Parts: sequence; C-alpha cells; structure tokens
Amino acid sequence: MGLSAQQILEHHQQMHGKLHMHHFKSRALGTRKPYYVYQSANWNPTEPFLLIWLFRGHEREWVNFREDSSRLESTAIQDLDALNIRKIVPPAIAIMPGLTSTNNWVPSGGVNMVGEWKPTMKGLGSGRFWDYLTGELMPYVESTYNPHGKATKAGFGFSLGGFTLQLLSMRVPGYFDHAALYDGLFPWPSHQDPRLESEDHTDRVFAKSPIFDAAFGSPRNTKAMDKWNATDILMTAGDEWLEQIRRTRFWINSAAGDGSTGNIDRARFLITEFERRGIHNHLRRVPFDDHARHDWHWNDAFFNKVITRISAEY
Repeated sequence: MGLSAQQILEHHQQMHGKLHMHHFKSRALGTRKPYYVYQSANWNPTEPFLLIWLFRGHEREWVNFREDSSRLESTAIQDLDALNIRKIVPPAIAIMPGLTSTNNWVPSGGVNMVGEWKPTMKGLGSGRFWDYLTGELMPYVESTYNPHGKATKAGFGFSLGGFTLQLLSMRVPGYFDHAALYDGLFPWPSHQDPRLESEDHTDRVFAKSPIFDAAFGSPRNTKAMDKWNATDILMTAGDEWLEQIRRTRFWINSAAGDGSTGNIDRARFLITEFERRGIHNHLRRVPFDDHARHDWHWNDAFFNKVITRISAEY
C-alpha cells in the first residue's frame, strides 16, 4: 500500500513544497499505476529546474518514514525540500514511479516481465513495465512538467532501483544528465559471477533468486535475461552508442560490504568497465562510507551528498 493520509499530512507539516500521489492509466500494463510527485515551493516550469527520478521498487519507498528501521528523522524528499529552502538545491520536481506489485512483494525492475504471478497479485497488470515506464510515463512527465525543456534531469537508483537506472542509462542513453546509483544490483556480464569458485559461475541472484521468478521466469527465460542485462549492453556498445552514454554524468557509490550488506564488487566492476570506455565515476571512492550499509538511512545520505554536488554545478 502507499502512504496513509496521516503520513502525507506529516510531510506537508514539515515541508514548504508539495507531495501528491497520482495515478497513470497505462495501456501497456492495462491498469492504473500510482506514482508520487514532489514539487518544490519555488518551481516554475518556464525557469530552469531539476527533474529528479527516484527508483527502487514501490512508489512509497522514497517518502515512507518507516520503510525500514534505519530512517530516524526524515526522508529523502524532506531533505530535498530543506535543501531547496536553504537555496542549496534549485527548484525541483521529483518523480517516484511504482515498479512493483501493490503489496511490494513482486518486483519488476522496470523490465517487461516474462514469468508468472498469482492472479491475486495486484498492480502488475500485463507486466510490461519497460513499455509503461519509457513509452508512457516518462513522455507524460516530460510533457506535463517539462513542456519548455528547462529541466536538468537526474536519476537516482537504490539497490534494484540501481538496476533500473543502469538499464535506462544504457538503453535510453543521454536522457539523464546525471545518473546516481547507490549500492545498485548491477548484473554481471552474461550473468556470470567472476567471484564464484565453483565450475558454475552463474549469478545466484539474477538466475536463481525467487524474487526474480516473475520478471525473468522460472526456469529462467534466457532471452529475457540477455535482453535486460545492462552490463552486456555497455560491453557490446559501438562508438556512437557509447558517445550517447557519455552524455550522462555518473555518480556511483556502494555500501561498505558485500553479500547481505551491499553490492560493492558489482559497483567496482561496473566502474572499471566504464573507465575503460571513457565514462567516469564522479565520486572518488566506491564505498560511500566505511560504515555504509544497504539501507534507507545510507541511501538518503548518498542522495543528499550527490544532489548537493549536482546543484553546485547547476
């Protein structure tokens, strides 16, 4: 479920900007899909502003006080509002699309899903989330909030949202001026995990975790796995495609550990492959902090740091 009326009221009581839930009637999905929009108090579509896309899974995650126990005082949206009021961040619109089932049990990752799910799992519709996101919602947001073309576009992705943002940055190159990824679940090339010592190097997360059964099928649909592997797209891109990718400035950090505590090895691999192709990470080190973990507190801290850096260059 989304935020309660009381939670939205709590945001409004502590912010100068506005937070609203909207519903988009998607032909691709065959259902109405909710998304949140934050609008800073000084936003004017005829003047330059930041258009920020925030990805994870469920639309509520970036604005839910209690998404996990690590959030103690504020959400990223409240932080954005405070930075805007202090004139550290320019006028902004933030879009938070929902890319999961209504109950947040089944993620899509933003791809056109090829697996199966129970008929009682609401909010997935046809499962064609890539068609919904890139063919419907993003064009609608552009025409509604950026009709004069004044926006600098920044995407932020946390965890599986990092997978979605990496995919968007590779398949729709140059759309984002900035792509900021915290502890992203980046796929290995051909989904072969080089860290595994066994003869079978298949990535246990993408190939075998039940969380991806709906998105990629069970057993896995190898054509779908290949199609949505953003790392493979990078590594096979020609010069003209790479030139388009280079139009985006990348900001990549991870948590301090791996396994259950982060995706530092995946981030290091992606950054290395970027550098080989003249695509630079605009953050000096890979872990955000020596104590950073895979949770909302540290992701929000990453968001604050990067949105401030982006705004200083604005």
